[in-house]
Amino acid sequence: EKHKLLFSFLLAMRLQIEFGTVSMADYRFLLTGGTSLDEPPAKPADWIPDRFWSELFKLGKVSEQYVNLAGTFAHHVETWKSIYDSPDPMRIMQGEGTRPDSMRELTRFQELLVLRCARPDRVLPAILNYVAETMGQKFVKPPPFDIAGSYSDSSNIAPLIFILSPGSDPSSALNMFAVEKGKEISSLSLGQGQGPKAEKLMEEAFPIGGWVLLQNCHLFASWMPKLDKILETLDPKQVKPDFRLWLTSYPSDKFPVAILQNSVKITNEAPQGLRANMVGSYLMDPISNEDFFEKSLAPDYFKRLLYALCFFHAVIQERRLFGPLGWNIPYEFTQNDLRISARQLRMFIDESPEDVQFKAINYLAGECNYGGRVTEKQDRRLLMTLLADYYAEGALKD
Repeated sequence: EKHKLLFSFLLAMRLQIEFGTVSMADYRFLLTGGTSLDEPPAKPADWIPDRFWSELFKLGKVSEQYVNLAGTFAHHVETWKSIYDSPDPMRIMQGEGTRPDSMRELTRFQELLVLRCARPDRVLPAILNYVAETMGQKFVKPPPFDIAGSYSDSSNIAPLIFILSPGSDPSSALNMFAVEKGKEISSLSLGQGQGPKAEKLMEEAFPIGGWVLLQNCHLFASWMPKLDKILETLDPKQVKPDFRLWLTSYPSDKFPVAILQNSVKITNEAPQGLRANMVGSYLMDPISNEDFFEKSLAPDYFKRLLYALCFFHAVIQERRLFGPLGWNIPYEFTQNDLRISARQLRMFIDESPEDVQFKAINYLAGECNYGGRVTEKQDRRLLMTLLADYYAEGALKD
């Protein structure tokens, strides 16, 4: 999923260049910047960074369309200053009443070149919007996690592989789906010496149409060729049609290619962005369960604090994007942390609907559930400080 935007952008560019709506010179400038041996003229204002002014001058060398950007800059210094200072500069650059006059004839793609000069830190979100406009939202948003659809595409001799990523855990969703289908899952976490046990589970499930879940295949790469041979020699007539083999694995170069080619691949990437993270949390069990969500003894308090918990969960995951500024050590907080914290919240509110035990829920969620993954002292301090902002009296007030 992390390469999806790059792939979609390259696909969009090939199409736009082929259609003639984007020139190769413009595309090259977006990728590499400008090249010019000439010295740019003096800056019209002291606040303009040297890089900004130099790149804008070089952009004028790409095409005559861009010459006026630097030439008329002095006439619109305040507008350019607002673009440089804005958290959303593209909105100003595209607004009819706010954009500089020298940008009025530029296309959406050409606006990206100007943005690269002025605010390179905002180019990625702008490219995301550009791809969505030109190709469609499905090229920038991950597909929904659909076990039922993947199951319908599978067979009794082709395994289904969950390709794991940090922060995702498909086991809960798979267990719910198994309940819907009236199936029990025989699961085993693979590791050294677990091969014979895995083979026995499959042999027992073949004739009765059972489901077998082999987790963390990447940890037992030496046994994967044996599994490949077992699947290769399977006779569909001797295996009950209801039989399914489910595998989970992080991406690994030692995973047998034959299994990958003959399997149904499923991935459940952790949502990117606060909004997607919040939506994913509310679609997750048990929060998506109507009885759980609606039938608390103090529904108003419960829904407010549940929202605060989901927001906290999204924030601590998004902080990983900022490297050591977010966390000293990147932790893999998962939906299981949120799931158990939500259940504990419901339990404490139902036990004491008039007096929310903030000390208890903060301790359980911060020190036990999420904090159980945190090994660094300052990270733990940050986690508890953040949680105290969300699990607080203020969350219960309008």
